[in-house]
Order: sequence, then C-alpha cells, then structure tokens
Amino acid sequence: FQQGEWSALQDNVYNDGTTTIPADLPAVPFVEKNHLNSSLRAVGLVLCGVAVFMALACATWTCVKSETRVIKASQPLFLLTVCAGVIIFVSAIVPLSIDEGVATVDGCDAACISAPWLLCVGFSTIFAALFAKTRLINKIFNDPSLQ
Repeated sequence: FQQGEWSALQDNVYNDGTTTIPADLPAVPFVEKNHLNSSLRAVGLVLCGVAVFMALACATWTCVKSETRVIKASQPLFLLTVCAGVIIFVSAIVPLSIDEGVATVDGCDAACISAPWLLCVGFSTIFAALFAKTRLINKIFNDPSLQ
C-alpha cells in the first residue's frame, strides 16, 4: 500500500511454475454458516429461564426466611449477592444464542460484545461474595480477642 493505492509486489506463482491461473482449480464449495438450530436455541433459552427462575426463587426464599437462625448465620447479603451474580452470569446465554439467522449484523455485534461482559461480571460477582465471606470467616477465626 503506497500513496493510497494497493500495489502487487510479485505475481502469484502456481504449482505448475507459471503465473497464469490454472483452468482445473476446484469450485468454491458451499459454506455452511453453522447457525444454531431453532430447537437448540429454544432449549438453551428455556434452561436460561429455569436458571433465572431458580435464582429468583432462592433470593425470595432468602428474603422470606431472613430472620431464621440458619439464614442469619449464612448472612443474607452474601446469599443475595450470589443469586444476583448467577442471574447476570446465566443471562449471557441470551446473547450467545443470537446469530445472523435471527438478528442483523449490528445486533450480532452487540450480542457478541455483551456476552463476555455478562459472563465476567456475573462470575466476578459470585466469587466476590464467596471470597468476602471466606475472608470474614477467616478474620473471625483468627481474631486473638475471641480465642
């Protein structure tokens, strides 16, 4: 590329040693774009819905039972944070189910960009709650005033 124009550095050399295109080149085969089957997409979205429903059910159960001894000991804030992280993490299935068969190129671009963000934020939220709880328990067990 020089001065705004493409220039060939050297011609293509084929197997027969010449630069002329051989007449016996194979035809370009039909390329299957490997779109998701609609039934597979439906199964994935249904399982995503089931996982979101279960996370919401667990969060609701945690809120309803928040005054019980077991839930107080489990610290409802951490349990609700894990549920929120699971919902974010599992919602990445929705953009992963989008391809050129169901959306425009711009829609596919947005889905492609959002999927890793949902996965990373959801995973980070889940493990942030787990690590914070582990740290809190570690602080309690290693507190010299409690021993």
